[in-house]
Amino acid sequence: MAEEAGLTVDSDGFTNEMEAQKQRSRDARAKAKGGGTKRLEFIAEQTAWLAENGVKATDDSSKYAWDVETAASIKAVFGTDGFLEEGSSVGSGETVGIVLDKSSFYAEAGGQEADLGTLVIQSED
Repeated sequence: MAEEAGLTVDSDGFTNEMEAQKQRSRDARAKAKGGGTKRLEFIAEQTAWLAENGVKATDDSSKYAWDVETAASIKAVFGTDGFLEEGSSVGSGETVGIVLDKSSFYAEAGGQEADLGTLVIQSED
């Protein structure tokens, strides 16, 4: 369309500025939420990484049941620098996000607050 109007588009410049704006938005949101720890959130880049690495969407069908225990497996771990490779570790006190195959937690969406709960890690023994 731009070409038809005799205009050119700086696609690289647009992409760079869009990424800079996304980062400013993330930084402003994190500052507004406060808390002192870096806020982790899944956005398009993270969901794309999950899809590219064969991680299926979490089955959250049990979120409508009250006070349930849902057995689940960890499919990915996300840290402040991205997804961790198998065998990687994070430092004590670091914040991580865990992607599960199943969850009874209700995710934050449409202005609603997310569920709070406890994850209990059990060994395979």
